[in-house]
Amino acid sequence: MCLFLLGLPLSTSQAEEWQSHYDLYLTAIKQDDLAAAVIHARRASIASNRERGPRDKQSGVLAYNLGVVNLELRRYGDAAQALQEALLTYETLYGPDHIQITKPLTQLATARKGLRQWTPSEKEYVRSLQILRSNPSKENDLKAGLILVQLTQVAEAIGDPKRIRSYGLRALSELRKSGHQDSIAVANLHVAVAGAEIQLGQGSEARKHMERAMTLYEDQLAPDDPQMIGIYEFAATLYEQTGRASTARKYRRRVEKARQKE
Repeated sequence: MCLFLLGLPLSTSQAEEWQSHYDLYLTAIKQDDLAAAVIHARRASIASNRERGPRDKQSGVLAYNLGVVNLELRRYGDAAQALQEALLTYETLYGPDHIQITKPLTQLATARKGLRQWTPSEKEYVRSLQILRSNPSKENDLKAGLILVQLTQVAEAIGDPKRIRSYGLRALSELRKSGHQDSIAVANLHVAVAGAEIQLGQGSEARKHMERAMTLYEDQLAPDDPQMIGIYEFAATLYEQTGRASTARKYRRRVEKARQKE
């Protein structure tokens, strides 16, 4: 009994159980079958926890995989549970400030965001950002910029214009520095900052960001694209609120013209 408590060698069939489930998980991922992938990911994680213990490196990776697949399926509660376990294992293996921690930590923050748990989501994103900042590289600059995009969205959900502006401006800076090419994502950030500037009484800054956003949107989207129509409406309201009535009318006309084509 004492030997059992210390951990006897596992039989070959027991030791390989997690591997067979993991192989099926990989096959499902290649086939883009997330419904099957999550089943096999869960079975692999349970088997590895039983065979190796929850703080084994392999168990941590399998918990992470399970969390990410649940996240893709928008099963945010299940994702958060698995990613919390993965984070605890990564912290045990690497320490609380290692760059590896950012993998489960960022995904956990995203799961919290999906659950509308804004405060823990923000804290986890910020912690991940701080770790990335301590390990500068072009790749980590891009990751930091993308986390700041998420933080901007969290701040919008909270309704704090100062944080929206702060996170949004930092995101724009990081994405520009990293050479990020997603112009729609950049345009969305300019719109978020523009909205924050209006709330903070900075009309000229709001217009500046709106103008930059419109240039990017119009380069990528057709005038009658549903997203473009929404942007025209937002721009019209923004220019009305900042004393540019003629510009507001211009965008109102574009909305009407686009809707006539629907």
